[in-house]
Amino acid sequence: MSVRFFMNAIFNASTQLWFWLAIIATAVGLELGALYFQEVLAYYPCELCIYVRVWLTSMALVSLLSLFIRNVAVLRRTALVAVIFLTFGLAHETWLLQGLEYGWNADGACGLVANFPSWARLDEWWPTMFRVQDACSATPRVFGNFSMADGLTLVCIGLLSGCGLALYGDLKRR
Repeated sequence: MSVRFFMNAIFNASTQLWFWLAIIATAVGLELGALYFQEVLAYYPCELCIYVRVWLTSMALVSLLSLFIRNVAVLRRTALVAVIFLTFGLAHETWLLQGLEYGWNADGACGLVANFPSWARLDEWWPTMFRVQDACSATPRVFGNFSMADGLTLVCIGLLSGCGLALYGDLKRR
């Protein structure tokens, strides 16, 4: 496969089913992994972890909707921008987690309750998924010295790159 073929595939990705399914699979896979660590390995989520879950769930929902609207240019582009925005939110939480992980976030303490608005009490509606159960600290290791926060960093880079190139290709195609 040539670089040209790969770039063409990415530039035209937003109209393809696989693109949106890949985002859904990534978000859901990360959520399932987090629930495995929580329910099986007893690594309970902190406030920042819960916010990561909210960003990922939102990304999965926007991508699910995009499966049905991907053939309407303005809606597809809006969805791409929304996923990019959501990825920046995820990146912000990941940055805070990395700060805890590597010690550059001196103000790393967080609360034992998520600050959800009164109209979206996710921690009450779905406590297994969105209830804070621990104080913030370094995230668990998933492979050797590679932590959850490190993995989220790579996911953010991948999502921003893929969605950014897909949006560029979509706008260029006009």
